[in-house]
Amino acid sequence: DTPLLAWIPERQAFLDETLRLEGRGSPGSPCCCGAAAPLFRCRDCFGTQMFCHECMLNSHTYNPLHRIDMWNGSFFQRTTLKQMGLRVQLGHHPGEKCYNPQPSSGDDFVVIDVHGVHEIALDFCGCASAQIRYKQLLRTRWYPATTSDPRTAATFALLEHFHVLSFESKVSAYEFYHSLARRNNNAGLLDIRDRYSAFMRMVHEWRHLRQLRRAGRGHDSAGVNATTAGELAVQCPACPHPGKNIPQGWEDKVPLSLRWKYALFIAIDANFRLKRKAVSSDNVDPSLNSGWAYFVEEVAYKSYLANQAGVKQDRSTCVSHNAINMADTKSSHGLAATGVGAIDCARHEMKLANGVGDLQKGEKYIGDAVKWKKQHGEALAELERTIQPTLIIQWRKEVEAWEEDSSQPNPFESRYAPITQSAVRLQLAELEARELEAGTNVSLHTDISPSRLITTGIDLQDQQQRLKLDIANASLHPTDKQKTTLQTHITTLQRRLDAWARIQELYMPAVSQLRHRTSNAGVSNTTELKPEDFKLWLPSELQPTTLCDHRLAVHEWELRHAQALDALNEVRSHLRLRSHIYIYKDRNVRGQAASTRAQALIGSVELRKQASVDKYRRARNALLALSHRLNKSGWQISLPPLLDSDVRPMGDMERQGTGTISWIWLDSRADNSSSENERVQDCVRVEWCKARARMSRWSEEVELLLEEMRRVIEFLKW
Repeated sequence: DTPLLAWIPERQAFLDETLRLEGRGSPGSPCCCGAAAPLFRCRDCFGTQMFCHECMLNSHTYNPLHRIDMWNGSFFQRTTLKQMGLRVQLGHHPGEKCYNPQPSSGDDFVVIDVHGVHEIALDFCGCASAQIRYKQLLRTRWYPATTSDPRTAATFALLEHFHVLSFESKVSAYEFYHSLARRNNNAGLLDIRDRYSAFMRMVHEWRHLRQLRRAGRGHDSAGVNATTAGELAVQCPACPHPGKNIPQGWEDKVPLSLRWKYALFIAIDANFRLKRKAVSSDNVDPSLNSGWAYFVEEVAYKSYLANQAGVKQDRSTCVSHNAINMADTKSSHGLAATGVGAIDCARHEMKLANGVGDLQKGEKYIGDAVKWKKQHGEALAELERTIQPTLIIQWRKEVEAWEEDSSQPNPFESRYAPITQSAVRLQLAELEARELEAGTNVSLHTDISPSRLITTGIDLQDQQQRLKLDIANASLHPTDKQKTTLQTHITTLQRRLDAWARIQELYMPAVSQLRHRTSNAGVSNTTELKPEDFKLWLPSELQPTTLCDHRLAVHEWELRHAQALDALNEVRSHLRLRSHIYIYKDRNVRGQAASTRAQALIGSVELRKQASVDKYRRARNALLALSHRLNKSGWQISLPPLLDSDVRPMGDMERQGTGTISWIWLDSRADNSSSENERVQDCVRVEWCKARARMSRWSEEVELLLEEMRRVIEFLKW
């Protein structure tokens, strides 16, 4: 039986025992001193024995914050040790007499502990050798709320408890304090002693003291005020720190090819939603760190911002990263800060010392690495088995030459396939630049031009197709990591689509009505994000009768025409590569394991080939729709429909004998100056360069992680 099933038959007994604790248990039992009919018991001491008044006080000399119940003849009612006459004496050992006790102000002292909020009768020591009052409290492990005439304190145990709880459970200080208060009285019949502000102040000071202790500032003879900028920040132990965890003189001793291991990887990030209201002042709520930890020193920082007030900020030209551009448009009324900007350790996400500042208007794994290194290494080895060793030697020299000198020919680029779509994008950008210079530019957005709007829309459409493929290929029982990765792709694409759609409505106002109709029709009335089905309403997706800027339609026509040509080049490249691997497999591969690996390689090429086929078909359908709006004709001759039967290698590449050659190989724009064998070799070379780069990337990752692990140990030793 499971533990729960075994408990069910004993449920009544458990209930009876908990109810028994509400009564006296064994009535008539005397106190430990022999006194009859004791009336008091402690809720926090071990056991349920009842005591007389005098024994209860004597037994709680060392436990003055325990909660006491008193039997009134019918039931237990709450009482306190203060009401019973217990006085807590500071400055002496418990039970030791003080010859000059001085009660706290108003004889009303409150101590906040993990058991609740307690009212106690407290006497400070007034002897000649007595310490100042706040020190008397600290030496009994009670933290005073003020330095002068303290009337409230929190136990060290409580502050330690909340410190950990706030990190692990993210509980707020408000909820935590009121939960403690309810432990004294959960019926709401008594007023809660309001010490919330004092509690917040004590927590603030406590955490600051922990920072100082952690940084060793308590042992510096120069004192706390000698703390230097950023000294209290917790440094990333895996990052390189000269003199701490990397070799002395590494600049001279380490070869140039290995110095990358000692580089510091940093990233800049900002949060425009983390606002701080202007509800206080530096006199009421002063900074304790003053640039000693993560935030920069405020006076110098604000002085710098004041000097930069008239400098125009650079704006991002990426529609998917519009947060910075929109930051200045948001209201900052009543805010001391509209966000936070930070410099992070990019590999381990730790904040750098003095790397955080308020915004004044305006935004892990040695096991995942070894696995990927192994997989990409095997993929490269499998591909190299299909290639002549002399070619590999030649290509390796070309890659290494390009890595040393980027002015050398890029081996990752095909030497035959023209990059037509990129060329068209460049031509459109240059045309708009000339129009801007001549004063004839008609852009409605300061950063997104008409051609960039269409270009980005086509890119988003491609991303939608990739997301659909990822969703279709997802496992029926995905892991949490796979779910997280897919959800991240979904939300990221949705944000990009939303940002793009807002700008699109400037250039294409009719789209706003179309989206509104679609929404009313119930197409998008679900709370589930489905960015892959988001209708972009590019000019090619509009009805011929729907108004649309002629220039936008022309831009899409030119880009789609180039996209179709690019897609054909990709299809031909993938077919050549697939044929090359098929021939090698038939001639050389033997055994189930080797055949499985080769088949997996062919499958990956097949997926990329099909994606290029789908891209061509989308481009051609868009051209077909635009041709009616723009009165275009004759283009169908060079870009006919691409049937599945058309997607096949050239003639004898798969030993098809006398089979006819598909029209995709007869394109008049194709470069026929080289033999088909040279083109196949070119495709294989590009694929080999990519496979080698992936394997090298993960090899470097493993090497870097091992170095970081070594640095962590050395840093902790330091």
